[in-house]
Formats: sequence, structure tokens, C-alpha cells
Amino acid sequence: MKRTNLFTRILLIGLCFLSSLVMALAQGQGKEPVRISTQEELLDVLSSPLRAGEEIMDIFIEKDLLVDTVVVVRNTTPIRIHGNSFIRDKGFSESIFVLEYGTNLTLESDIDGANEVSNAPEIVVREGATFCLNGSNITNVTHSKALMGIIENAGTMRMTGGKFGEYKSLEVKFDVIPYCCLNTGTLTLMSGNIDGTVSNRGKMIINQNASQSFNVKNILCGDTPLEIVSPLHTNLSLSKGNPLLSNSGFKNGETVAQGGSNYQLTESDREHLVFRGINIVTELSGNQIRIKSGGSGIIIVQFDLQALIDQATGTAQSPTLITVPEKGITLSKTVTIKDKHVKITGGKISADFSETKWLKMFVVESGSLTLEDITLDGNRGEKLTTPAEETCTFIHQKGGVCHLNDGVRMTNAFGHLDYLNALILQKGTTYVHDGCFISDNLCLLGGCVYVDKEAILVMDGGMIFGNNPIQGEYWYGGVYVAGQLDFYGGEISHHMDSNISIAGVVNYGSAATNKNIFSESMMFHKGGVLNMNRPLTYNVTLTFDEKVQPGDVLVRANGYQLTESDLGHFKLPEGYRLEKKDNTFVLAKAGVSGISTLQELIDAIDKAPAGTATVPTVLNIVKAIPVTQTIVIKNKHIKLTGENLTFNNGATGNIRFFSLEGAASLTIEKATLNGTVAGASHYCSFFHVSNQSTLNLSWVTMTGAHSNIENWALLTVLGTCNAEFTSFHNNTGNGLIYIGSSATCHFNGAEMNIASNNCIVGNTVYPLIYNYGVLNYNGGSLTNNVAVPFVNYGEMNLGKGLMVSNPLWNYNIENAALVYGSLTIDGGNFQDDIYLGKKTGKGCVTICEMVSNNQLTLVCPDAEDGWVAIKGGKGYKLTEADLRRIVLADDLSKEYRLALENNTLVLRALAGQKYNVIVGSCLNGTLKSDKSQAAKGEVVTITATPAAGYKLYADQLCYNHYYQLQATADKNVFTFNMPSTHAHVEAEFIPEKSNITPPDTTLFTPDDGVSPAPGIGNLDSLIIILGGDPDLEIDAKPVDENDLPGEMRDAIDRETTKGSELIGSLEELISRLDSKGNVETLYTIPSGKVRLTFFIKSSNLRAAGGQYYILCYSQGEVSTIIPEYDPESRTVTFETDRMGIFSVLYGQPTTANERITDGKAFIQVVTNGDRIEIHNLPTGIPYQIFDFSGRMVYGGIGNGGILSWNPATKGAYIIYIEGKSYKISF
Repeated sequence: MKRTNLFTRILLIGLCFLSSLVMALAQGQGKEPVRISTQEELLDVLSSPLRAGEEIMDIFIEKDLLVDTVVVVRNTTPIRIHGNSFIRDKGFSESIFVLEYGTNLTLESDIDGANEVSNAPEIVVREGATFCLNGSNITNVTHSKALMGIIENAGTMRMTGGKFGEYKSLEVKFDVIPYCCLNTGTLTLMSGNIDGTVSNRGKMIINQNASQSFNVKNILCGDTPLEIVSPLHTNLSLSKGNPLLSNSGFKNGETVAQGGSNYQLTESDREHLVFRGINIVTELSGNQIRIKSGGSGIIIVQFDLQALIDQATGTAQSPTLITVPEKGITLSKTVTIKDKHVKITGGKISADFSETKWLKMFVVESGSLTLEDITLDGNRGEKLTTPAEETCTFIHQKGGVCHLNDGVRMTNAFGHLDYLNALILQKGTTYVHDGCFISDNLCLLGGCVYVDKEAILVMDGGMIFGNNPIQGEYWYGGVYVAGQLDFYGGEISHHMDSNISIAGVVNYGSAATNKNIFSESMMFHKGGVLNMNRPLTYNVTLTFDEKVQPGDVLVRANGYQLTESDLGHFKLPEGYRLEKKDNTFVLAKAGVSGISTLQELIDAIDKAPAGTATVPTVLNIVKAIPVTQTIVIKNKHIKLTGENLTFNNGATGNIRFFSLEGAASLTIEKATLNGTVAGASHYCSFFHVSNQSTLNLSWVTMTGAHSNIENWALLTVLGTCNAEFTSFHNNTGNGLIYIGSSATCHFNGAEMNIASNNCIVGNTVYPLIYNYGVLNYNGGSLTNNVAVPFVNYGEMNLGKGLMVSNPLWNYNIENAALVYGSLTIDGGNFQDDIYLGKKTGKGCVTICEMVSNNQLTLVCPDAEDGWVAIKGGKGYKLTEADLRRIVLADDLSKEYRLALENNTLVLRALAGQKYNVIVGSCLNGTLKSDKSQAAKGEVVTITATPAAGYKLYADQLCYNHYYQLQATADKNVFTFNMPSTHAHVEAEFIPEKSNITPPDTTLFTPDDGVSPAPGIGNLDSLIIILGGDPDLEIDAKPVDENDLPGEMRDAIDRETTKGSELIGSLEELISRLDSKGNVETLYTIPSGKVRLTFFIKSSNLRAAGGQYYILCYSQGEVSTIIPEYDPESRTVTFETDRMGIFSVLYGQPTTANERITDGKAFIQVVTNGDRIEIHNLPTGIPYQIFDFSGRMVYGGIGNGGILSWNPATKGAYIIYIEGKSYKISF
């Protein structure tokens, strides 16, 4: 019996162990998780297949990971990530995780936003993806936009634990409801905490787990009811619509929730649904919860607001809630609050003048009144300027406390001479909070809001905005303060004459809250004082009545030290100024006080505090300054002010006025920069803006400068430039404005004019603007310049109100804007021609609104059939009328027409169009064509005539560099069919006794039916170098990856570890038979190079993001070669003086170290620390440097020595020298 029991126990233990093992294997836990300690390792693992025996990819984060690039999940294997946290790296502003279609991720690790500003949600779940948040906490999130969630789900998301929801936003919008989660797919909530609003525009399932924490702060409902599949144990707060939009909330009879998965809803579930800010009554009907009353719809009962207030029993901490019907009510007599505490919300309350012509809506004697999500309408009607019989005061406060909360609108009131203002604060305290708007009211004496001597107005948000005076002299502005205004946040602005009239005390700012504050003008009455607790961040215009005299203290500070920057922000009437005494600003008569010399300005900048971009250090200049040396602003934020601010060129040589270096900013308003020096011909540059710096110009005139676009451009922007109402005129040079590839410029305003400049040097007309970055030009004009208006390699957006017209008829030149990149025309009046060219791509114009002139002419010298010249943008649909208004230049119209295809205008070759046949010159032979022009498809016959003693090297007879000709019965006569472009025919002739064995091109041959030239180029020159007449054997064969030499294998491994991919390898050798019959293999080509061309098969083509490059193995040495890649023919072509094994890779190469020769000059392109250096480029030879996006960032000409440039950011750069491109990465 005991043995039987023992056997039974052992059997049970074995079965339990086997069951656990099976479950572990089923859950993918049969192996240890993959342990990760860097983001690079994580990305590698996510792109790898499952390990044998696993059904889920289990990833453990061993230590916190700094995230500096998006973790894109494309692997369709189920993935679990747990362990330590993901932390947003400094400067990284993209999403942390992006889940693509078909993926399945469970996240248990925390995400720490580190309060770095993000431009995208932390987690994005695409349509078709599956995501589970299981215990992950997402904290310290800061967004650049107000309307952007922490998680955006378009797929299937499940939350089984964790917490998210709190975030900061740098953008403030009053007319939207922010959310922390946007759901447009399917979202199932089971447990966890969401401390914010979930905006549901898809399907939401509530499957609450009673044993775990579950909390959602608010659900912003869409059109689909919630689906509840288990009992609710906690309240769900629901809201709908936008409080600024009438009739956008819940409707009577609307279904807000329904049972799902065979679950029957209960009364308890109904009671757990609460509605934010409104009195909604619901009912359970069938298996649905519906709105019974309180939503929009007909309300039959009489609404007696005074009676409801009199019946109120609330307290100051918990006032009685009164909801006004959404359709609104009217008030014909005053409602009084006395010893009551009420909160009124809902629809609209409108003034009714049937019982009194001078209506006061609310009189607060004691107690408290809170308004929220409600509109008070003064019912002004059409009365705009004359005193009215019917006037309305919204609130007359005689005591107690008032709170004006989010969603309050007070508008459309008409005031009166006798202090019948929109708000009258006689005693007590009124608070204006975020989201409250008091606007569009007409008032007189006492302003729109009158704060009496015993009253306090506390404004920590909201807006008192755009209230205006009735005709008359007694206008006291937006807010008249006889008592006290605590201005801690919000905006009081856009009122005629003054925004705040100060007869009492205004406390400006709070160091504790540090909220945004704005009010651009103030008027002082005798005894009024502005008490500052923080710095000003904008200019304020000060005025005062006749009783205020010099010597009166207008500004003082408590606990804050007033600065010269604060002083510079105040603008006073002519003849007056503020003078700093101790820690006050005192009114004084104007005198000379400020900077008057260049050295004083340079010293003041050196001593100035760093400031910030929003609060720069203000320096006041009182006299025109001659500039004789560059004013350098490095890592500081400066604003220059002054009456008639002027800078004149005082240099005897080339001069740059301002240079912004590091993270700097310069703001200049109402200034003139004059580059003219009588009789001088040297260059004058006004501004150079480095890539981290910002230049802000407003009402600035730049004139008289002589510019050189390469080094002395009038304006060079490598960072950011914001210019409005700014003028460039009467300047000369070979270009005025240079915008680098990483730069962004915004030109705005009706007076933003670039006119009457001359960019003719010698017999050449140069572009006025060189744009390689982003230029947004809205309003103003680019007119009457003797210049090409611009050359655009980047992105240029021309907006409404802009006139572009620069005729050069007097110079017998057809002017055209040069477009190599993307040009967008959104309205405006564009009268110059447009030249479409090719660089890194084909120029194209996007039209968002048809230009207002009658005709737009296109020029395209290098046209091709199928070139998309114009496309519609922003929803604009091109029409046949547009097709008639956009015309081709005369020469172009003879060969091409425009066709309207899929909202684009495409160049199409005319039937029978003839193209040029160009025959190249050759050594030791000639080529002759039977025709100089031919139509597409027409047969062209080429005759090759060798010189005496020579023969044609047929493998190198081709047209347009790549395409072979067909042989005929005559060995020296060949044909080809004319393509739809000009054809350039070239060949090589070699000694007659030379024998060339053609290479095997089985690995790198095209697969599109084209027969390219397979031979090695430049052999005619090589044979001459080798003494003539040798027998050459060209041996080319593919090399398997496993057969590569060890040094080559190691080099390729290093490249693939960095993310590059091996395409294939080919061994290329040249052997010759010497006079004694011995075979010699050439590994080094003496005194020259040969040209090799490899064709990339379509199966080996790779998407953008890297480039093709070559590793060459020759006699034990491995070097890197950067070839030229032609995407149309899919070829990589390069010249080399070494033979051996050539491996083609795709990715990010290291610095090219293959020797580059140019005649006798030994040109090198290298990196030296953080510099790019070009060695031995001959004098006068130009070079250009492009970033990875193809935008030019630097350029110049050779000097025979060393040229160097310090890139602002690390990355990949292309150096272009005389038709060759070299790649540098660091």
C-alpha cells in the first residue's frame, strides 16, 4: 500500500512538472529572454527571426536605454519587452515606438520622456498592428503641440496595467480639448490608470478587472457607443463635443453605452457613468444606456434662474451646480447672489431689454459665483459706435468672490458713460482663469472691466481681448484699475489706445507660476504703479495723463531685480523716457542715454547676460553706428532697439556687419543697414547666421551692399531667419541671399520687398536668392530686380499676396526662376518664367492656388518625356483652363507639349520629334553617323574607321555611356535605335595586334533586356602606356562570399556590423603577354586609370537611406571607393588604378581612401577631426559640398593647398569636383 502511494505521488509530481514545462514552452519561455543593453542591439534583435523552439520573442532590457532614434517594429513575430526603462535622449523629438501593420508587441518597460520636447506621440500603433500596455508607466512627457496624444492607436490596443496621461504642452490652444490617447482603432481597457482624456473615434471596450486598479480621468466620446463587457466597479467620466461649438455635445435619446460579449448591463453600470460639467439624466433601456434628458433637444420646463439660486445650499468649496439649457435662456432683470454659493454652466444667457434698458445680469453682494462653459451675450445687435439706450453689465460685484472658468464667453455688450461697464468690480475678488474670453464689447468711461479701489482682479489665464470704445473721449482701455490687478497669466490685448489703465496697483507676473502673460500697452494715471515680479518678454507702449509728471515712479519691483533689458522693453511717447533709480523706473524727459559707438556695442554684447530666445537682452542704441569690424554674437540672445536705428559701412575692405555663432539669436526692429561706401568696390555682408542661430528682422531696410555669394553674401542663413516687413533694395553682386541646406527662412508681410537690386557681373546674370533649404515667402514682392529671381535646390513656398516680376527686356534676356528642387506657388502673382532643371532630382512646381497672372511660361532645356512639371497641391485640382494658361517656351514647345494626367502636367514628346546624334572624338580612329538628328525609334548607323595599325575595341562602342550598338555584316558598321533623348556615341580604338578577351559579366548584368557595354574603359590609353600592341586578357568572374580573402572578409564584416549590406563581389584582373611570352598580371595600372561599370540587378536595388559603395582588395590592401550611381541605368561607375576583387555594398560608407588623381595634382578628400579637408585641388577648380539630402551646404574654389570646412552636424556629405562625387561620413 505504501509503495502504491509513493508511486502515485511520483507520478503526480512528474505530471505537474510536465504540465509546467508545456505551459512554459507554449508561452515562449522555454529559453532565457534575449538581454539587451543598447538601442542598437534592440533594433538588431527586432529585425531578427525567432530562435528555435520559441513562439514569442522575449526581450529583457538590462539597463535603462537612451532612445535617439525611432524603434520601428516591423517583425510580425509576437514580441514582449520588459525590464528597465526607455529614456528619451536629449534633442530627440520623434516617436519612441512605431508599430507597423501585422506586428504584435506587449510592453512592460517604462518610458521616461525626460521632459524633452517631442513632436510626435510616444507610441504610434498603425492600422493592422496589435499593442498591449502591461504595467508600463509613461512619465515626464512634453509635447510641442497641444493636440497630440501620448499614444495614438489605429490598430488593436489592450491596456492590462500601467499608467500614463500626464504631459506638458508648449502650444496653448483655447479652442480644442487636449487628449493623452487618440483611438481610431479598437481599444480595450482592463486595468491601469489613464490620468487624462481618451479621445475615442473608433471602438472602445470596457472590460474592468475588479481585483486591479482601474481609473480613466475622462473619455471624450465619439459617434460609437462604449461597449461594456463586464460589471463597472469605478466611475467613468464621459464628455462629448467642443464647448466652443453649439449643439456638439450629447443629444437626448443618444446611446452612450451598450452591453457586449453577452454581458447584460445593470443599473449599477448606468450609475457608474458620470457626465462632465453637465446635468445629464440617463436610462437603461434593453441592453443600452441612453440620454434621457439634459442633452440638446427641446426643454419644455420654465427656467427660473433666480429661484434656483435662492434654493441653493452649496458651500464655497462645493457650490450648487446650475446647468442652463443648451438652447439658452434670456435675462430681463438682475439676478442677485447673496450669501449663496453657485456654479452656473451650460448654454447661453442673453440680455433681454424688455423690462429695463440698463441691464445688470448678475449682482454679487456676498457668497460666490462661479461661471464655467457658458456664454453671456449682451445682445448689442447692430449698434457699433453711438451711445445706446440699451446697455448691459454682465457682473456687478459688490462683495464676495467670482470665478470665471474655462469656457466662459462674455461678449457683445454695449456700455455707457456712467460706468456701466461689461464687468464692474466694486468690492471683493474676481478670478479670471484659463479658457475665459471677454471680447468684442463696446464701452466708455472705466473701460471694459472696471476694478474699483476696494476690489481685486486676479488674472491667472484667459483673455480680455479686442474690446473697443464707443465714439468719445472717455475711453479707459480694456481694464481700468483703481484698486488691484494681480496679472499672473493670460492676455489683455488689442484694445484701442491702451489695454490696462493703471490708477492703482498692477502686480505683473508670479515667479511661482511663470505663466505666459501679454499686454502690449498701458496707460498710467496719477498714483498708478506697475509692480514687476518677473522679466518682460515683449515690448510695452506706455502712455500717461497730464497729471503724471517726470519724477513719478511708474514701475517698481519686489523680490525681483529690474534690468536694463526690462527698461528697453518700455516704449514711451517722444520726449520721454524711463530712468532706472535703485529698483524702480522713474518717468524722465528724454535725453541721450544708450549706446552710441561700435566699441560700446561690442562691449555691451560681451558683458550682456545670455538671455533666452523669448527673453533676449535688450540694448538701446541712440546714434547711427559706423561698422568697421564684425559684431560677433556667440551663444547669446540680443535685441537691438533705438529711434532711427542705423548701421553704416565704415570699413576700408571687405566687411561683415553681424555674425551669429553657436546657439545665438539677434532681433532688430525698425533699422537701416547701409553698405554703401563712396568709390569702394569691396564686399559688404550684413548677416551671417550659423546653423544653431536665429535672426529676427522687422521693418529693417538693407541697401547699398556689394555682395559675393560664396563668402560675402548680403545675408547668409545656415540656421533660421524670420523677416517681416523688411526691404532689400539697391544692392549688387553675384547673388545676395544664401540659404543653406539645414536653414529655414520665413519672409512675411505686405512690405516684405526685394526690389531694384542688380546681379549682373560681367556678361552674366546671377540669381538673387540661392536656396538649398526651406524658404517660405508670403506677401510683399520680389520685383524689378536685374537678376534671376532665385535658384532653388531645396523647398520654396511662395504664398498669397507675393508678386514676382523681374523683366530683363532691356538686356535682351528672357528671365526665369531656376527650379531644381520643390517650388510651391499658393496664390500670389508670379510673372517670371520658370526654368526646370535636374540636379539631385527633377525640378517640379506645386500649385495650391492658380496664380493670378494670365500666363506662366516653363523653360526646360534638358527636357524628357514623362517629366512631371506641375502638380496640384493642398486639394487644388488642375483644369484644362490651367493647362492653357501654363505654356512652354518657344524652343521647348517645338519638341514637347504639356498633358494633364492625374492632377499633374507632364511633358510629353511631340510625335516625330527629332533628337541630336552627337559623335565623340576618339584616339586613333573616327566615328561617323549617317544622320545628325533622328526621331525616337529611328535606326541610326555608325561607321567606325580605325587609323592605320589600329582596330575598333567593340566592347566600348556605346551610346550615352552604357548602351551597346548592334553589329552588322560589315565589322566596322553598327546601328542603334534612337532613344527619346539626345544620343552621344563614343568608342575606343586599340592597336591592331592587341587581343582583348572580354570579361564575364554574369553577376553584374542588367535584367531589363538592355545590352550594355561590358568592357573596361580607357584601354586605348592603357595600351599606349604599356608600350603598345600587347595581348591583354581581361578576366572578370564572380566571387562567392565564402571564397573572399581573409582581409576582405574582415573588412566586409566591419561594414555589415554598421548596417551595410553586401550586394556581391567580382574579381577584375588584366593580364598581358610580354615579348618573351610570359604572362604578367597587372594589379596596379601605371600612370593612369581604367573605368569599370557594374550593373545592379533589380533584385539588388535598395530603398533610399544609404548608397552603393565599393571595397577593393588588391595585393593584401583593402580600400574604399565611392562610385557614381545612375538610378536610371542602375549602374555604379568608377575609375581606379588598382585591380583585384571589387565588392559592392549598400549602406553608409567610411571615408573614401582610393587614390584620386587629376593630371599631376594628387587630390585627396579626407577627414581631420571634425573637419572635411580637400588637399591639392588646383587653383580655380570649383568644388561643392552637399549634405545627405542633396542640398548644397558649402562650396568654393581650389587654392592648390588645403581647403577645410567644419560641418555643423555629423553625418554623410558628398564632395563634388569636376563631375566626380566623393563621400565623407563621420
